[in-house]
Amino acid sequence: MAKQEIPQDALTSAQLAESFGVSVNKIKKIINELKIQPDFKRGVCGYYSPDTANKIKSNLK
Repeated sequence: MAKQEIPQDALTSAQLAESFGVSVNKIKKIINELKIQPDFKRGVCGYYSPDTANKIKSNLK
């Protein structure tokens, strides 16, 4: 199976937390509540596209 190419603008939950200025736990809580699946995976790391990142950001309280 070919290795999936992950776009440069895809971010992990930790990178999203850093860019939004919130904790990783807050990001993971939103991801779990909304049942959001990563757009890309490499090993155990999930990567989220800019569209998904905006969906997560819009649900920050």
